[in-house]
Amino acid sequence: MSERPKHALVGLIASLAVIGAILGAGIGVGAAGAVSDASTGSIEQGVVGTSNETEVTLAGTATTSSHPDNIVVVRLGDGLVVSGKSVNETSDQTFLRHESGNIREENLVVSGWRGQDVVQYNGEPIEVRDSEEHIVYSDGESPDLITEDSSTPIEINPNTGTLQTRAAEATEGIPIVDAQNGEEITYRNFGEPVLESEITNINDPAEGENLIVNATISNDGFQYFTGTPTLSWYDGDSGEWSDVGENYVVIDPDEEEEISFEIGTEEGDSSVTEIRLDADDSREFGDSRDSQDIEIEAAE
Repeated sequence: MSERPKHALVGLIASLAVIGAILGAGIGVGAAGAVSDASTGSIEQGVVGTSNETEVTLAGTATTSSHPDNIVVVRLGDGLVVSGKSVNETSDQTFLRHESGNIREENLVVSGWRGQDVVQYNGEPIEVRDSEEHIVYSDGESPDLITEDSSTPIEINPNTGTLQTRAAEATEGIPIVDAQNGEEITYRNFGEPVLESEITNINDPAEGENLIVNATISNDGFQYFTGTPTLSWYDGDSGEWSDVGENYVVIDPDEEEEISFEIGTEEGDSSVTEIRLDADDSREFGDSRDSQDIEIEAAE
């Protein structure tokens, strides 16, 4: 072999090696990886670095964690049970978990089973009681979960908190159980209201006039809420928050309440720069607090 072709062959081999290394690194980014669920200690398998990875702000925490799309969640507001494909980084939806016998609490996940994507607990499909139907993930655009041979949605029983399937014309649903022990699967946060607070309007008073704040509080949970939302403001001069108003409310599930506050102002209040509404910040899920900047004109 002549020197020139020999050198060309060596160069080609070297180029292929570099390209292979680059492609290998790219493939590694999309490889399946384990994602830890800090709240349960479980390890969930998900495709990392692809569109299957979803950034979601965990409800009740201030941190952002990466969770795969296959986790099953409860869609607050309508009680449907859906795949994690509906979760986004502003979501307050809650994961659906189950604990049975000596098995630790685990998230329900959508995973492959005999050629179908079905909801599983501890590696086994969950089932509609007294039925051979498995729950499967719809292969359409919707994240809703349905039974294998039906378009019937999967929902949380609004009276008991158990997972069930119920046709539109039916008055009673059929419970869904884990196939290994036959135990009903219950949404553990069923007993909690889920509040969303929003300050909708603030006037611009001068010192000595009334500050008027309008707000809406909605309840997306399954239980009614009774409490006393509190309005407070921040004084930029003192650097302190002070409670300035409260309003007692009762809000049924899937309902909202419009409330208003009227606070008298006085000389010196022009140093107030922010207003805050706190419906009930002790709740695990939802966003019961809202705040906005305000301006109170100094008296002449």
